[in-house]
Formats: sequence, C-alpha cells, structure tokens
Amino acid sequence: MAPESRFAPYAISRAEVLDMFEAGCGFRDMEDLISDSRLSEEQRAALWLLAWSLCERESAEEEWPELAGIGIAAPPPSRRVHPLSMPVGLG
Repeated sequence: MAPESRFAPYAISRAEVLDMFEAGCGFRDMEDLISDSRLSEEQRAALWLLAWSLCERESAEEEWPELAGIGIAAPPPSRRVHPLSMPVGLG
C-alpha cells in the first residue's frame, strides 16, 4: 500500500471535521463522525483532539473576546496542507 493511500481516509476525515466546525456543527456531531469512521484508534484520537481543541478555542473566544484573532484555529480550505507534506521531525 502506497503511503499516500494509507493517510487518505484520515485526511478526508480531518477535512470533514474542519468543514463541520466551519459550518457551525457542535462537538457531539463531530464526535459522532469520528466514532463512526473506520480509522485506526490513533487516527480517531487525533481527530477527536482536533475537534475538541477547535470547540474549546471557540468557547474561550466567546468568553474572552480579546482572544479572538490570536493564532489560527483552522486554515481556510484553499490553504490546508496534506498530512504527507508536513515535516515529521526536526532531524
């Protein structure tokens, strides 16, 4: 199996989680998508953490408006990076 094909389901599911967040879906909906996926336990854990962190960030920005605009919660779809093009380590 080519390395790209091993990560394709994860990349698609990650994009779905980001799209759901951008569409205003709640954490429970994202969690259902992740739980129903056929990904490995490690990949589901990574997506769960992504969904949780996005929702926590949004919640914090609502409670403390001065946090809004600090950092990047999720890049727009045109700027998303394929997981295989990301650096793995520092050497």
